[in-house]
Amino acid sequence: MRKKVTIDTIAKIAGVSKMTVSRVLNHPELVSKRTLIKVRRIIEELGYHPRADARTLAGGRVKTLGFLIKSSSEFALPPFYNECVLGAFKIAKEKGYRFIMYDLIDETSISLLTDHIHSHFVEGLIIFEGVYEETLIKRILDSGITVVFVGEKIRDDFITISSDNKNGAREAVEYLILKRGCKRLIHIAGTDDKPSCLEREMAYLEVVENYGVENLGIVRTTSTLEGGVKAAREIIKNGAIPDGIFCFSDIIAIGAMHELVNHGFSIPKDIKIVGFDDIILSRYTTPPLTTVHQDIAKMGELAVLTLIQILDNKNEPRQKHIVFPTHLVIRKSA
Repeated sequence: MRKKVTIDTIAKIAGVSKMTVSRVLNHPELVSKRTLIKVRRIIEELGYHPRADARTLAGGRVKTLGFLIKSSSEFALPPFYNECVLGAFKIAKEKGYRFIMYDLIDETSISLLTDHIHSHFVEGLIIFEGVYEETLIKRILDSGITVVFVGEKIRDDFITISSDNKNGAREAVEYLILKRGCKRLIHIAGTDDKPSCLEREMAYLEVVENYGVENLGIVRTTSTLEGGVKAAREIIKNGAIPDGIFCFSDIIAIGAMHELVNHGFSIPKDIKIVGFDDIILSRYTTPPLTTVHQDIAKMGELAVLTLIQILDNKNEPRQKHIVFPTHLVIRKSA
C-alpha cells in the first residue's frame, strides 16, 4: 500500500520547513523563486493534492468560489469586466460565499488556482470574458470543477451567460442610417476572434449592405482607450472620413471621440459615434455616448446564482446558454 504523502514528507525531501511548504501552497508570493520551483517539482512528482483545512468546511462545503479574470499589463480591469465582477461579488457575499480572484496574466495566481482546484479549496469557478487560453481551459474542464462562463459563448461544454450581440449591433447601425441619415460608415472592430467581435462585425456588414450605404471599411484595434485613439488616427490618415462610426466597445468609442475632437472634428455634427456596452463612463463623456446597453452587472449576478444553483442541486439548469437582450441608449454623440 502506498504511503500517504503529507506536508511533512514534502518538507523532509525538499529540506525546508513545513511552514515553507504551506506558503508554497497558499502564499507562493512569499517564497523565493528557487525554493518555489524546487518544492513544486517535489509536489508534482509525489502527486500530492492538499485538501482544504477541515476548519474551513461548513457541513462539508467550503463555500468558496473562484473568479478567473484577465487584467491589463497594469493589473487594471477593463470597465466591462469591472462592472460584471462587482455584480458577481455582490451576490456571492449576499449568499454567504467567499470568493478568490485569479488573474490570468499572473503566473503565480494561475498556479494557485490549479492548486486550489485540486485541493477542492474552491467549489466552483466563474470565468469572465477575456480568458481564452485553451490549455488552461482544458485543464480546468479535466479537473471536473463546475464552471460558468460570463460575457461570451465560446464553447458548448460551458454554461454561458452573454448578450445578444448581433441584434444590439444591428440596432446601432440602423439607427445611424435610418434616424441620423448617415451614408458613409466605418466600423471600429476588436482584434479578437471571440463571438462578440464576429457577431457585431457581421451585423454591421449586413445592415450596411441591406441599406445600400457606403462602407468605408473596418478598422481593427484593441478594446482600450489607446486602441480607440489609434483607430481614429488611422481613419484620419486614410482620408476617407465617415459621417457615422459604430465601435465594438464604449472604451474604443471614447478613445476615438477624444482623438477626433483633438483633430478639429465636431461630434456629432461632423461624425456621429455609437459604442457598445453602456459602461458607467459613457454617461460622462463630452458629448455623452450613444451606446448599446447590455446589463453587465446583472450578467455577473446571474453567473453566481447559476453556479450556486448547480452546486446546491447537483444538476445543470435547463437553459445552458443564457442570452441577455440589449437596447440602444440614445445620447448626444449620435
